[in-house]
Amino acid sequence: MKTTTKKHNNNTMQFRPDKVDCTYIKEHSMVNLDSYYFTSGNVKLFNSKIKRVLFVHKEDKSNSNIFSKYGYNPYNLDDLFTILIEEVQAGFNTEEKEYKIVLLSYKVYQYRYNGQVARYKDYKTARNILDRLENGLKLNLDSLRYFH
Repeated sequence: MKTTTKKHNNNTMQFRPDKVDCTYIKEHSMVNLDSYYFTSGNVKLFNSKIKRVLFVHKEDKSNSNIFSKYGYNPYNLDDLFTILIEEVQAGFNTEEKEYKIVLLSYKVYQYRYNGQVARYKDYKTARNILDRLENGLKLNLDSLRYFH
């Protein structure tokens, strides 16, 4: 029986962000991407929390820790994609939570399925989707087409 190994073309790293990481991500989206997505008003209105971060460093086959390689604030790198799981309030006057997957690239993009923003009722489902995205993005960047 032959075993084959797939060559990874992109370095990926997933982690659970702390408060400092969340601050860096929000500042990066507002300052560098000129986006109002993570302004304090929107974060409070939608009760938004960043639950998980996936880095995708394109064309880097080193498989090294991205923080070790680029320091504590690598969000400004041009060839680094940041994908987040964001917890938001499901609607007004409700305590229900939903989870969305968001890409920070040159703008803020949301993961879409059949043209609709994909919202997940539980964190586990969103995490499984993020894991599948990571596995695909290690090989090539085709999975980024789901973000609009």
